[in-house]
Amino acid sequence: MRLALVALIALLACGKREEGRGKGVVDVILRGGWIIDGSGNPRYQGDVAITGDRIAGVGFLNGAAARETVDVSGLAAAPGFIDMMGQSEINVLIDNRVLSKVTQGITTEVTGEGGSVAPLTDQLVLDDSDAMKKWHYREDWRDLDGYFAQLAKQGSTVNIATFVGATQVRLAVVGKENRAPTGPELAHMTALVDTLMEQGALGLWTALEYAPASYSTTDEIIALAKAARRHGGIYASHMRNEGIRIETTRWTRCSASRAKPTFRRRSHTSRCRAVRAGVACPGCSRGSIRPGPWDSTSRPTNTRTRARRRRSTPRSRPGPRAVAGTPCSPGCAIP
Repeated sequence: MRLALVALIALLACGKREEGRGKGVVDVILRGGWIIDGSGNPRYQGDVAITGDRIAGVGFLNGAAARETVDVSGLAAAPGFIDMMGQSEINVLIDNRVLSKVTQGITTEVTGEGGSVAPLTDQLVLDDSDAMKKWHYREDWRDLDGYFAQLAKQGSTVNIATFVGATQVRLAVVGKENRAPTGPELAHMTALVDTLMEQGALGLWTALEYAPASYSTTDEIIALAKAARRHGGIYASHMRNEGIRIETTRWTRCSASRAKPTFRRRSHTSRCRAVRAGVACPGCSRGSIRPGPWDSTSRPTNTRTRARRRRSTPRSRPGPRAVAGTPCSPGCAIP
């Protein structure tokens, strides 16, 4: 197990190469591994010195003294990976080792797609009672402060960051009913987003393909995203169509991130020049968002086509930004 974890050790801070003697006594030295520091530079062989939860030195540390030395020759030492759409927020309370993550080198997880650990109500906790009995955990919190206090008490091998799940907010106030929130209910929902943002949430995340989030109106999402924006948060979406994401970012000026693209009519999207270029056509929305370099699923294609595109595409590409709609092919109509 130790060697397996060493192969994916998290460099919590990346330093420059330091040749010669180390300074002082460190806790652990990883000797002779391939260092991949996340800067984009080629890997190089060297040592990593660790004191507490910080990197004390990186490079050729021949003279450094350590309480423990581990030979990691042939293995890789790299910064911990960040899972940008994880769902371990409850799993970590059941087993704080989170082995399925750390053995893959993941040291930070971002959660909150639609559902999130807060807000909670007595009714929502009651709904989870069977799961709590089965897996032996307790939902003793109602907001993010309470959740993170419990997480800190139990400990975790991974860092947890979270969005406010718009589905969770709707469940806490409206429930599972297929209707729009009343004025007072919407005010309560935005107040919950305000509170959770103040407690450290990253922004608002919707999952509009699934009930009861699918009952949400664009105006409702805009109101919640505005609350997140007031605290510097961003808006992420597993969207039901491009138009809602465009309207939300237009009216809130909130930075947007697409979690999962959704194409309802593949026969149309495959013919649409705009979508094939990675943007939405005017028939779908009154604008579009260009995918970032990470967005390899921005249009229907196959693995071989994606490989050819990666080889032919320059390394430096723009990130997400609003662009004018591209004319689509005749007869294309994407709902």
